[in-house]
Amino acid sequence: MTIEQKLIEKKNEAENLSAEITQLEEIMEYNKDTVETRGRKKLFNEPLTERITFLVTKKQNEKLNKVLEEQTLDKSSFIRGLIFGFS
Repeated sequence: MTIEQKLIEKKNEAENLSAEITQLEEIMEYNKDTVETRGRKKLFNEPLTERITFLVTKKQNEKLNKVLEEQTLDKSSFIRGLIFGFS
């Protein structure tokens, strides 16, 4: 293998590595998921991917809203707190 061939091979390797680095940087940027909670953005290591829903009556919803207004909590934070504990 001549010096020219080695040089061309090394340039190709460098281009491939540069493209791979760029791709990994894009993936890392994409994976920085932010979730808005009570007007503040918090950074999570894992993206939120699941949705949990449940039904309540209109009266129950009004009562929940009244309690949450007094506690200055939004519904999603309240439900997460019930399930995973308030911190």
